[in-house]
Amino acid sequence: MLDSIQIEVTSRCFLKCVMCPNITLPKWDSRDMDFETFTKISKYFPYAKLIYLQGMGREPLLHARIFDLIRMVKNAECRAGFTTNGIK
Repeated sequence: MLDSIQIEVTSRCFLKCVMCPNITLPKWDSRDMDFETFTKISKYFPYAKLIYLQGMGREPLLHARIFDLIRMVKNAECRAGFTTNGIK
């Protein structure tokens, strides 16, 4: 059993923090993970206690289907977590 699985559901963010790859890497591709990919990954959710929907400073609340993603995590009887900048 894993403590957590971290999934970067979006690479988008509207901030320009100096330490973020969105700023420091050239031609950053900002987009959301498609729902079908997330669905495929979801079969592994029962192996973890927490599914963390964020990575590398992105804003997970920008994902158009964030509530559907959270619902899938909860349906797998896992805790859902994410970090937000609180601006959106």
